[in-house]
Amino acid sequence: MLILIPGHYGAREAGDGGYFAKDKATQSYYRTPPKVVHGADIKGHEQKFDWALVQQKPKDWEFMRQSGEVLSNLPETWTAYAQDEGGRLGIVQMEYKELMDAKTPEAREHELVHLASACLHLWRYYEHIS
Repeated sequence: MLILIPGHYGAREAGDGGYFAKDKATQSYYRTPPKVVHGADIKGHEQKFDWALVQQKPKDWEFMRQSGEVLSNLPETWTAYAQDEGGRLGIVQMEYKELMDAKTPEAREHELVHLASACLHLWRYYEHIS
């Protein structure tokens, strides 16, 4: 089955895995180009796809990488909390307080990653992911 979207960069096959794939060996994610059908779309416009854009990492990739590291190796301060709803809410509160107490831009950046990771950690609880 093909999905054709007028004005889109290209038509891609359904179920091609999207733009991200997981490396089973390293358990990390990387971008993959979609399968593109070249030719005209429904309105007759020529389809073009900029492969360079697909191969670039998002501008916030470093933030996501750091968050992934935090979540794969929970900080010691997090393990003191129960891994239920109340405990994970406590982690979010702790990380928020640490962000507000941070004095330097570098410390704030570090705490932003930890706070966002704590929020995702709580969200995963609600979604029964981990």
